[in-house]
Amino acid sequence: MTLRVEGEEVELLLPCSEVEAMYRDPMMEELEATRALRVRAWREVCGIFNVRAPQPRLKVVEGPLYMVHQNFIAGGAYSSIPMFLRYDGSAYTAEFYRPVVAVNPYVYYFEGVASRWTPPILASAIVHEYAHIAFPLSAGLHFEFVRRAVADLRLAMQLPFLTDEDLRSMREASVEVEALMEAPALWAEEEVCSRLKVPSVAERRLMLQAARDEELRRLMAKHDIAVEGPSARVRVEAMMRHWRAVKGASLRELVDYVDGALEELVGRAWRAIKSELGSRLKVSLREEEVEAPAVMGRTIEWLWLWKYFLKEEFGHELLKPP
Repeated sequence: MTLRVEGEEVELLLPCSEVEAMYRDPMMEELEATRALRVRAWREVCGIFNVRAPQPRLKVVEGPLYMVHQNFIAGGAYSSIPMFLRYDGSAYTAEFYRPVVAVNPYVYYFEGVASRWTPPILASAIVHEYAHIAFPLSAGLHFEFVRRAVADLRLAMQLPFLTDEDLRSMREASVEVEALMEAPALWAEEEVCSRLKVPSVAERRLMLQAARDEELRRLMAKHDIAVEGPSARVRVEAMMRHWRAVKGASLRELVDYVDGALEELVGRAWRAIKSELGSRLKVSLREEEVEAPAVMGRTIEWLWLWKYFLKEEFGHELLKPP
């Protein structure tokens, strides 16, 4: 596709097996060459968030199901502190496991375009994902829990102390909460990349994703494919607003900002989660590894939609035979 990003014309490839094959080897070569840089990056991120924790596991994922994963299809890396919610008859425990950061060849390509191919290509994205992990490890895992509960109300619905009104407010605030929780990662990415002397492409990445989404929605509408939810541009504008609000803030000010914004967005639900911590809701962090990212939700449906779209719009096969 041809996009215009901040007045610049950008040619952008879309995810398919050929793009994955083109960029797999360069990605793997860079990851091998930047092991020491990632160690330094995690150390710097831990320093800025005042936390001590083992370095997250880095995972490379490939194949059609990951190609259309909600992060990777948009050119974004992925991070997670995997979690399971358990009930022992008296209390719920949110068990978090060893964090993981995942990339695939399309993320490498997308970051290359965003950075104008300034190496190391993946450094900025990995710092961003490290920061996503370090913030709740520093501020408290209940911040990560509420983010997940707002993103997936099936999780929130299991908690008896949340009311129907709470669930409604969480559903209505989901886009804004998603944008808010990007603020700590954007806050740290710029500073840590500066310390590491690697390019930070946070703003250009967001602008590129917004332009890509806008053009994709236009093209998909021609084939009666409706993309649900607000556009990436709406989400990016919300992220930029929160990012601007915390630029130059201290860690304490950052945590207070996110806490206060959650109070405004999902007030009673957020207060209920905090008040029940340690009693009816417990959180724990375990050292074991579990599988992440998981292929779940509507991934299979998206695979077939993406395959259909590439064929109808571009005459291109998603999965080219070897």
